[in-house]
Amino acid sequence: MLRLKKLLGNTRVVAESRPGIFGFKKTSSKASQVVEMNKLKRSAIGDGRVPIGDRVYVWVHFNDDEDCKFNGRNSQYFSKKWPVGKMLDSSAQLANIKNLNNQTVDESLKLAMFKRVKKTGNVTADEEFVYIPLNGRVENEIRDGDEIYILRGKR
Repeated sequence: MLRLKKLLGNTRVVAESRPGIFGFKKTSSKASQVVEMNKLKRSAIGDGRVPIGDRVYVWVHFNDDEDCKFNGRNSQYFSKKWPVGKMLDSSAQLANIKNLNNQTVDESLKLAMFKRVKKTGNVTADEEFVYIPLNGRVENEIRDGDEIYILRGKR
């Protein structure tokens, strides 16, 4: 968790310095959320055998090494009925990340998933990162449009 916050601290400076479309600040209106979701669905990759009605569309950020930045952001989709572990395996394969979760017992080499949760109640909308247990189901843990972070180790 500490490493995740450190990685995000390095990328947040760049993200805050960039303006939105046409130089205006990005808004979180209902219309802009619909446009963002449509962009996500249009560009998402995943297993083509998953029925459209069972898909969950998410943004996946990944960091495979000890770098101080995320390697990229992919739009991906998964089945709501899958276990979270299968979602992690599929996401790692789509992002070309070496997945050692089924081969090693060293926790620092295993991939872990976190999701960004925005706290509501104040104007600044602080963010919190929650570890996603691999034994849960996608439909219980993940929603359309969530931002998922994959990195090595649970720290």
